[in-house]
Amino acid sequence: MEQIFHFTAQDGGSGLTVLLEKVSGTLQQRKVPQGVISKLEIAVEELVLNTFQHGGGDGRAVEVAITGRSDEEWIDLVILDNGNLFNPLERLTPDSVDKELQDRPIGGLGIHLVLELMDEVSYREDDGRNCVTLRCKFG
Repeated sequence: MEQIFHFTAQDGGSGLTVLLEKVSGTLQQRKVPQGVISKLEIAVEELVLNTFQHGGGDGRAVEVAITGRSDEEWIDLVILDNGNLFNPLERLTPDSVDKELQDRPIGGLGIHLVLELMDEVSYREDDGRNCVTLRCKFG
């Protein structure tokens, strides 16, 4: 796979907005179908916003880096952050999605959406950092 971009953003201000604009703009330049771009934007926004909202807590700035890679069929976005270690894939329990809203525990619905939008989602710890990989087929 060829690396097509690498962008970083810090918590606060317009970091998320600028990051999404850069990712979207690069994918548009690469002629990625708009439907795929929209799915990736939603997934990135959900994951990065949660990282900025919940990844700190000890006074340090949370930084997110996104690297995009592609070939003729797939786009991979690798999201790396220095926030508190947290595997979002462990948050969702299958029975919580089917419950009525008032009976559901707080959290988990966003990652459920990400899992529904992407073809593959994986998590690993990378030298004390969170690393989520999103895979989306477009070719």
